[in-house]
Amino acid sequence: MNKKKTVCIGYSLTDFGADEKRDYLAKMELLELELGVYFQTFVFPSATRGAAGDIHLRYISDHLGAADFFILVCDYPGSDFDHEIYAALHDERMPTLAVAQHDKEVPDSIACKKHEKYLFARYDSIDHIVAMALEHFEMTFK
Repeated sequence: MNKKKTVCIGYSLTDFGADEKRDYLAKMELLELELGVYFQTFVFPSATRGAAGDIHLRYISDHLGAADFFILVCDYPGSDFDHEIYAALHDERMPTLAVAQHDKEVPDSIACKKHEKYLFARYDSIDHIVAMALEHFEMTFK
């Protein structure tokens, strides 16, 4: 019996109101459920702004170290996203997929990053994220 690969799902919980936050969390729960068909999943929300430092970097490393892949939903880019992407690509050397809806602004440091195991893409739906994840991780995990 093959063990499912593990995907860590990262996203930010800053910069939006209570109703929008509730809707966004429901969307992230759906993403976790849909990815759960193919992978073991756990979420890594960046809940606070400016939580960088040794403690946060260790938290990033501990969570990413337990995963095979990393998906970062960048609809509301957190201040720690660059650290998380760096840790995934350079410390853990894992395939990383960063996604954002078509109408969301994303910093160039995320949208234009170049690395053989990194892909930034725009998405239309949760199913679209899942399809991109399956394709990207299959191609980069060989």
